[in-house]
Amino acid sequence: MVKLTIYVDDVGVVVAAGFTQCIIYRSDAEDGTYTSIHTLALAAGTSTYYYTDATGDATLWYKSRYYNPIAAQYSSYSDPVQGEEPQLYHNVTYPQEVYLGSTDETIVKKIRILIGDVKEVRREYQEECQSSVSEDRYVYELAQKGWPLYIALADVEMTSSENPYFDGYRYLTFSGTIGEQDSVDIWYDTFRWSDSEILDHYTNTMIPPGLTTTTVTADHLLLQAAIDLLEAENWRDYIENGARIQDSDTEWDPSPGYRARESAIKRLDKRLEDLVKQYMLLHSGWRID
Repeated sequence: MVKLTIYVDDVGVVVAAGFTQCIIYRSDAEDGTYTSIHTLALAAGTSTYYYTDATGDATLWYKSRYYNPIAAQYSSYSDPVQGEEPQLYHNVTYPQEVYLGSTDETIVKKIRILIGDVKEVRREYQEECQSSVSEDRYVYELAQKGWPLYIALADVEMTSSENPYFDGYRYLTFSGTIGEQDSVDIWYDTFRWSDSEILDHYTNTMIPPGLTTTTVTADHLLLQAAIDLLEAENWRDYIENGARIQDSDTEWDPSPGYRARESAIKRLDKRLEDLVKQYMLLHSGWRID
């Protein structure tokens, strides 16, 4: 992950000329082929912008240029630069949700891979944050489900889970009010299932049919827990978003997502079934040549 800082000189003049967007490009080499990866919206009163490339590293190169969407015009490119690796990974200051030992950490990572829920990092910063503050100015709502890594309010790092208190993987409740002019900087992991939720499912998953408490293995439980999580996710989405909606202008049909998840469940079911059969065969007295 790398962080880019884009400074727009005479931003008022740039925006007045119709260049209301800044497009960021990335390449493997300084003189290589650059591909657009992100578009920033420019505002007349803001000269400094930030972008975090979650999949980037310090070996990659970046350029940017302004774009006028009305006239379909581009400015010239900036000089190529390399992003800086943010200090965030070395300075995570908000307490973890759960402290995992090496064994539990391996379990959670394996299940994340099975269900396709690899953590990503998101940042909410400065002006964009004020719309997420509650009317009473005490509560901040994250845009996505996640767990905080770093929180700074008015340039003060928050290092205790008591302030702010985090609830429902979305709501940060501060002990004092969030001022309208206070700077807000929040980095957080995003996911569909938290580490604690995944570990809880693994610990409480049912033993697959054909096995007992003495014959079940960690691999059996990993697959069963992954299946349980995907089924729970489908069931929740069926209830919340299961209806197909269509009007004269738009259509909302969640069924492709359900079918993709059901296909993943079937694949995991087959892997678990094969693993159980293999275990039973190896321990039945039959000889495999």
